[in-house]
Amino acid sequence: MILLIDISNIVIDERVRLKCQVPICDSYGKNLMCPPYVPTVAEFRKALKLYSSAILLQVTAELKNNHTDMPRSLFSCKKAA
Repeated sequence: MILLIDISNIVIDERVRLKCQVPICDSYGKNLMCPPYVPTVAEFRKALKLYSSAILLQVTAELKNNHTDMPRSLFSCKKAA
């Protein structure tokens, strides 16, 4: 599925960051797609204003291995020194 979305229809809510922090998610600070490595809500809002539309792409695929047998540390990252 592919949808073209007008930016004005995207809701940016400050509370979204709380989902990661209260209670603290086990991926917080360990995954590049999680805080604090992703832009703040304010930074995202500012970046979004540079665009007029967005593309939402949904892909469905069967995973051959869901990696539940692999150590979590393989999918995490560490802050650069």
